[in-house]
Amino acid sequence: MTESKNLEHWFEVAWDDEFIYRNVSPPGQESWHDKFRWQDLIRVCFEALDYLHSDNIYFLTSKQPESYVVPTEAKGASALWFEVIKTGFFDAELAIKAATTGSGIYCWEKKQIDTTMPPENQWDARLYLQADGEHAPGDMPFKVFVDQNSHYQDQSNRYEHGEFESFETAVAACKLIIDQYLITAFKKGMSAAELYENYVTFGEDPFVVPIPEGAEFSAWVYAKQRCFEMCGAD
Repeated sequence: MTESKNLEHWFEVAWDDEFIYRNVSPPGQESWHDKFRWQDLIRVCFEALDYLHSDNIYFLTSKQPESYVVPTEAKGASALWFEVIKTGFFDAELAIKAATTGSGIYCWEKKQIDTTMPPENQWDARLYLQADGEHAPGDMPFKVFVDQNSHYQDQSNRYEHGEFESFETAVAACKLIIDQYLITAFKKGMSAAELYENYVTFGEDPFVVPIPEGAEFSAWVYAKQRCFEMCGAD
């Protein structure tokens, strides 16, 4: 767990329109860096591990048999993962499943079709390893419910999204529901205020029951933060 917490100090990932870059300086070891092209990706996998270890993102390209690995605790990894989902290289619904159903490996794979099509039409889901440690319905203590912002305070439109073993995984599910909506609603040139107004008018408002003492989560606060991250300050 200590190594996982320290990853952000020596493992950094960045990207531009053409490449994803890894810059790594392990303590007591020689530093190294590399890069790979977005256009060469043929499979992206998310490996969900236990709380003692960092989850991992695997990028398989057409240029070599080995995958490029990015730990989710690395500096820049969360923003990169959001970019991967936003640009269609991993499905948002599958990302929710990967983050909330326990350990397992989930992959989004390039189809053998016309490569001139947009990326979101070239990729589909391949579940390579089913999550283990599953619980029977009703066993897990935290539930995520979802309200509709377009029907404010109308509980008849509420639905139960799922049950989770911890508050943290339930919040992760809430965040990914919001991310999925924002990715769909985002249009080039949108301001943060415009995207946020779209969300609070038409988006989904997930919440966790129960809330542990001292904990908190607000879908609207998180959505506003993500709008600024996606669009920049107005």
